[in-house]
Amino acid sequence: MCCVNNIFQSYSACWSNVSVDCSSLWKQVQKIWEDTLLWVSSWFDPEIAFVVPTEGISVLRSGTYKEAILQGSLQRAGGTGGACFIIQEGERIGVFKPVNQPKSCQDKICSLSKSHFGQAACLSDDPCREIKGELAAAFLAKFLGLSIVPCSTLARIGAVVGLKQELAVGIPASSPKAELWLARGNYTVNELILFQKFALFDFILGNLDRHKENWFLSFSEEEELIGITAIDNANGFPHKASSCCFSIGKQYAWAHERIAAFPLQQEVKTWIQQEVQPIDVFFDQLENDATLKGFVNHIMKDLLRLRFQAAQSLDGKPQDLLHYRDEICLWKNS
Repeated sequence: MCCVNNIFQSYSACWSNVSVDCSSLWKQVQKIWEDTLLWVSSWFDPEIAFVVPTEGISVLRSGTYKEAILQGSLQRAGGTGGACFIIQEGERIGVFKPVNQPKSCQDKICSLSKSHFGQAACLSDDPCREIKGELAAAFLAKFLGLSIVPCSTLARIGAVVGLKQELAVGIPASSPKAELWLARGNYTVNELILFQKFALFDFILGNLDRHKENWFLSFSEEEELIGITAIDNANGFPHKASSCCFSIGKQYAWAHERIAAFPLQQEVKTWIQQEVQPIDVFFDQLENDATLKGFVNHIMKDLLRLRFQAAQSLDGKPQDLLHYRDEICLWKNS
C-alpha cells in the first residue's frame, strides 16, 4: 500500500507543478507510468515465451541459447531487446537479436506501455516487427543501391530464433572523434554525398530511433569520411504519422548536425530522382520474400510513398526534411 501512496503522491506532485514545460512534464508522467507497471508486474508469472517456427532456419550455435550465454559464445549487449554479441575466439564477430527469447511478465507489461506511449505506438503490431523491420530496412538499402545496413539473416540457437547481423563498421556518431568531425563545419564533396544519401535513406525509412549510437562513421587515414553504417533499423516503416507518437525526438536527429545544413549535391539529386526505381518496385520485392510478405500494410505504404516523393522533390538541404515530416503528419492526420 505504501507503494500505491507513493505513486499517487508522485501524480499529485507532477500535476501541481504546472509551470514546467510540456517536455519535462511528459518525462515525469512516463516515469510514474513505468513505476506503476513495474509494481503491477510483480504480481504475475515471471516467464512468458513467444513461439516462432524454427524449420528451415540456419543454426548459429549448437546447444541451447542459455548454454551459449553461459559458455561465452554469446555476450549480452545491453538494452531491453536482448541483443547479444556473437563471440568467436574471444572476438566480437557479429550481433544476434532474439525474437522469441522468453520474457518476464515485467518486460511484457513494459513493452505494452511502450506500444501505447512510446515509439512502438507508431509501428506495426506484428509480434516479429523488430526482426522484420531490420530485414525490410536491408531490402530498402539494397533497393536504393546503398551499402549502409549490416548484412542480416535469420538464424537460431536451439529453439530461440533471431537475426544474425554483421558487426557495424566504424565508430558511433556519439564518439568524441565523430563529434569533432560533425562539428567541423567544412566537408569534402564526397563526404557530403555520403551523408546526404544516408539522410535520404533514413528519411524514407522513417526510422523513429536514429540517435547517435545508431549510426557509425568510418574514416580514412587522412581523417576523411569514407562510409556510414545505419544500425538498429527496427523502428522504421511507421504505420502512423510521427506526430501520433510522443517519442519522436530521435527521428531524423541527424538533421540538427551542421553537415545537414549544406545544399543537396547534384549527384545526390540525380541518384534519387533518376537512378532509383519507382517505390512500388520495392513493395513488390518485399511481397516476393517469404519472411516479409504482408509486413508492410497499405497505411505503411502510403506513408512511405509520401516520404519517397518528399525525398525526390527535395531541392534544399537535408535538414529541410524535418519540414516535410511535419507536412506529412498534417496530411495524414487531417
